[in-house]
Amino acid sequence: MKTIIFLKSKTLFVVVAIGLMASVSGAYAYGSGGSSKTTCKKPGFSEFNPPHLAKVSPQSEFSLLVTGKVQPGSIHVTVKKQAVDVDVKKQGGKILVTGKLPDSIQKTYARINISAKTTQNCKGSDGWLVQVE
Repeated sequence: MKTIIFLKSKTLFVVVAIGLMASVSGAYAYGSGGSSKTTCKKPGFSEFNPPHLAKVSPQSEFSLLVTGKVQPGSIHVTVKKQAVDVDVKKQGGKILVTGKLPDSIQKTYARINISAKTTQNCKGSDGWLVQVE
């Protein structure tokens, strides 16, 4: 009698194992591998100047580099939700963005936000914080 129970439990194990393998292999059929779409590569932002949390004077200049296949006209900068005019210059494969803090921002912390789109319409954003004296 014990051997029959042992065989039944072993058979149950095999049936469950086969069922799990079938469900996992079915999931691979719908994986992300078969698509012909290219992945979205966002623009990169680096070399923030002045650096994060630096103490600066009102109307101080700032700059940063943008990398990737960026549409120069898509670059937007805000400081404390105020749009800022910037100069955009290509430097090899990078873009140098420069501007000045608005004169209305004084004696506070201010986040400099930047956003840009690539030629593939992939949007990226970043920013850093400065202390305006």
